[in-house]
Amino acid sequence: AVALPQPKTPEARAFVQGLTARYQLDSAIDDRYLAPAAPGRLEHYQLERFPLPLGMKKGIIRRFANEAYYYLFEEPFTTPASASVNVRTVLRDRLIAQIKALRSDHERVVIAAHSMGTIIAYDCLRNCSHCESVDGLITVGSPLGVDEIQDNLIPQRDFANAFPAAKLKGDWINVFDPLDPIAALDPRLSNDYRRAGAPVVRDIEESNWGKWRHTISKYLKGPQLRGALRAMLE
Repeated sequence: AVALPQPKTPEARAFVQGLTARYQLDSAIDDRYLAPAAPGRLEHYQLERFPLPLGMKKGIIRRFANEAYYYLFEEPFTTPASASVNVRTVLRDRLIAQIKALRSDHERVVIAAHSMGTIIAYDCLRNCSHCESVDGLITVGSPLGVDEIQDNLIPQRDFANAFPAAKLKGDWINVFDPLDPIAALDPRLSNDYRRAGAPVVRDIEESNWGKWRHTISKYLKGPQLRGALRAMLE
């Protein structure tokens, strides 16, 4: 992975700084979960909480906001080889080519995407007419519920028709841990990504653990996620 430089224009900096600030403010969710009588919270979250050092958490969130900007606003990026590339175009093309290759050799194709990957997967399925269809989608630790992300992915913010029905022929399952800092601003997607006005995304709360609740390897050990993936593939 190549670290993307900080955007230079005032508009770009405003987006990155604003999104970073929202995430850092919401990271106080860790403390809310520690409250002895936090209503509606599961006790095991309080027992498992081991917070990542604040400085490290801020750095990771800032990097995510920066990557989201380069993708969503199609900011040109100069590679180490001095080539100028459009990050969104490159990543779209990679995923679409992979789907095409899998579709030619396999009866069923299911996308399981994590974090920034959920943005790319949704964007290809919803906004790229040349993307081939898939039989299922699993999003994990996804930021797709965040307003700033949705503004640049859902035309006219048409949530009633935001489900990528033309390319997604099966179910969409969204897996989250409420203490996942990247998903925590709005972890449930069923209210936003509706099909013909009906909520169809299945939101699953699956406990991650440890100091950083966004880790994909821990999510993949979750019994609900594994069960959902198994059902899709069968």
